[in-house]
Amino acid sequence: MISTILVATDGSEAASHAERAGVALAARMRARLLGLCVVEDRLARGFRDDGLNVSPPSAEPVASYL
Repeated sequence: MISTILVATDGSEAASHAERAGVALAARMRARLLGLCVVEDRLARGFRDDGLNVSPPSAEPVASYL
């Protein structure tokens, strides 16, 4: 019997579908639901450190998601 379900998300549309499926599955199985938000490190610090010399994207979409 499954007692805990882990749902990981990165804020994307595909992850949103997985979140809903995980919540529904946990409810059906009466399991505990754990959520994990994943943010790529390069998005937080930018791509300059990778030698690509690209400015980091706006943090606003991530901030609004959190």
